[in-house]
Amino acid sequence: MLTILGRAYQPANSFKAFAAPAAFLSAWDYRSLFTIQEKGRKYQSTFNTAPYAAPAGTTVYLNPFTGNNSNSGLTEALPKASLSGASGALSVANVSVIICAPGYYAIGDVMNVTNRVVLTRDLAIICPTGRAYFTISNGFSTYSWAVESAPNGNVYREAGYSAVQIVIDVTNLDSSGDPIPLLERASIAECQANPNSWFHDGSNLYVHTFDSRAPANGVRDIVGLRGAGAIKNLDVEGNFKLYLKNITLWGGNQPLLYETTNGTAAQIVAENCDFLYGGAGSGVSMDDLSFAYFKNCRARYNKLDGFSFNGTVTSGNHVCDNCTSTDNGLASVFGTTGDDYDLNCNAFTSHNNCNLVLLSCTGDRTDGPLCAIVNTVDALVLGCTMGQSLIETGTAVSFNVTAGTTMHMKNCQSGASFYGRQNISGTFIDYGGYINGSTNGDNGTITAG
Repeated sequence: MLTILGRAYQPANSFKAFAAPAAFLSAWDYRSLFTIQEKGRKYQSTFNTAPYAAPAGTTVYLNPFTGNNSNSGLTEALPKASLSGASGALSVANVSVIICAPGYYAIGDVMNVTNRVVLTRDLAIICPTGRAYFTISNGFSTYSWAVESAPNGNVYREAGYSAVQIVIDVTNLDSSGDPIPLLERASIAECQANPNSWFHDGSNLYVHTFDSRAPANGVRDIVGLRGAGAIKNLDVEGNFKLYLKNITLWGGNQPLLYETTNGTAAQIVAENCDFLYGGAGSGVSMDDLSFAYFKNCRARYNKLDGFSFNGTVTSGNHVCDNCTSTDNGLASVFGTTGDDYDLNCNAFTSHNNCNLVLLSCTGDRTDGPLCAIVNTVDALVLGCTMGQSLIETGTAVSFNVTAGTTMHMKNCQSGASFYGRQNISGTFIDYGGYINGSTNGDNGTITAG
């Protein structure tokens, strides 16, 4: 490091160490685990993820295009197509690192289970380049469509497709590059009358594409995402470390659930991962983990919350660094059986003794308070923008504290919600730089830090 007159020289446009308020450090002194840097209104963390990415044990390579289950799977040159079809004893029970080539996978093929994974060792799942997409079994199947001629021929039917929760059209992308969900309708007639819609009668999937085109046979342009009953996508239980990198989880009741009844050693680290299209729950649900760290991750188009942390049994400490959570819990996205704008979904939420650090995170267009901290939690919220809450007017809030919680905030901004900050029996401590974009400002006491 350059020094001038015996002092370290820090360029004006570089990140510098952030000094956390003592009041937050008394709840969670994170400094031996990771550090926080700031530059203007931007914040980032430095955390050594290498031990999580390389647990001791067997590494197996998967490739959905060139893999063959007669291969050993122990080198990149001889990948398997899946663990579920692997010869020998390879399974999630005795593999420590799963290296996935870019492509589309059924989660059962990756994990060699069809529902919950009970970890018996630390596990890393990594796509080194590009992106690996996981969904419920057969979610990426290619279809054979037949025209449903009455009354106008714009609806196409795929027979024998059950347990559909969300349908997406991979040719119809939003501004973030994600497929826009089709709206569920109550009948074939409603589907006929409304482009970008779908209907399921219990055994057949009917779709009316956004541009009224015929879906392609043998091509994955329309994807029906499954999640019958309690089936999640990546559903994990245990008391071990889980690492994810460059993984996208599409569909299931919840794209990612990690829960344990005694999570003192249960931890997760996820980098550059996406959690989308949860058909009945949150994109990310962390229950009773001791530590969770999400960096450059997104949660979108889920029926409930984006990122949810809960500590009913085990008190935890969790981090979201440069994460985005938008378009969750919206009836206008999911259609007739979607949520009805009164479920109080959140972009980011922490409950029951789970401390939370949010760094330069973005929440927007969600059915409830965007950043909601509940029940004896301390949160450090730095450089975050919480845009528009779309719940009923009086409870549309960008930042919310309740039930004995404390939010320490600096350089944050609210969007076009009814209230920017709402204090319900909690504490806001504002260390400066707050920008109000809401229509009615603050509701409740805000304390200057």
